[in-house]
Amino acid sequence: MKQFQPAIFAATFSLAVSAVFAATNASVHPIVDAQSGYLLGGSKNGKWLSAQETSKVLKGGEEYSVYKNRTIAGKTNGSKPRTGE
Repeated sequence: MKQFQPAIFAATFSLAVSAVFAATNASVHPIVDAQSGYLLGGSKNGKWLSAQETSKVLKGGEEYSVYKNRTIAGKTNGSKPRTGE
């Protein structure tokens, strides 16, 4: 499984979405799979946060930069996270 981790990370990173927050949440960076819309987790001060931890600071309406192959592909606004079906 470890041999697939770099490929999975690279694929996820190329589809990752980074949010721009107000100053109080500036250090939380959510990672969202752009194809499915699933919140994978996030980072804060260099440490990984679970999707559940990250969702607590997302209120909806945040502006996101969508990245593809290390380049900003566009901008969008997010919605408040909700649990899966």
